[in-house]
Amino acid sequence: MTRYNTVSTFLPNGTLTREQGSKFFSEFAVTNLCLAPDTTRSCNFSDLAASDFTLTPFITKSCQLGIFQGSNGQFAPTAPLTKAQFITALVRAVDGMKDETVSPRWRNYHATAFAAGITEDADVFGLDRPVLRSEAAIMFYRAQSTDSCDVATAPTAGNDDLGSILADLFGDDDTTTTTTTTPTNTTTTTTTSMCSDGTALKTV
Repeated sequence: MTRYNTVSTFLPNGTLTREQGSKFFSEFAVTNLCLAPDTTRSCNFSDLAASDFTLTPFITKSCQLGIFQGSNGQFAPTAPLTKAQFITALVRAVDGMKDETVSPRWRNYHATAFAAGITEDADVFGLDRPVLRSEAAIMFYRAQSTDSCDVATAPTAGNDDLGSILADLFGDDDTTTTTTTTPTNTTTTTTTSMCSDGTALKTV
């Protein structure tokens, strides 16, 4: 999911942007949820020139997977993702839709993530802030499926519910509600991770 092999080069305290999130979610969807992109889907965003050229292919791939849709023909590659949006996307992907007629809208997603050990952050309102790169990596790790994934026999995103499940996230306009049948296994990690300087990673 990342090419960086040290804590410092990964920039764990940096915020996760939409273009970075496109790579994270693309790799997670393919390798863990066993989805394949629908290459017939049109994903021509007008602002891709503003993106990091190494991440541009993942922007297209994440769109073809149905994870990112963009808004008004734009992707907004450098805009930050909030932790609330990230948790909502992750729980929808691995455990399905929740009731969103609550305040805040992500309350039930947070409750699911908190109960499953995906996050240890108990402040539901405090999630409305940019998610850190370290937090994203840890939550992906905690939410990963333990089932094997054969990408060669994976369904395309166009035939899977994940596209509809995640389409309205990250500033997108689509608000369609669906029921997902993605894997429900989650992995809870209780080990305390340490940074290279000997300090403990902050609670996620």
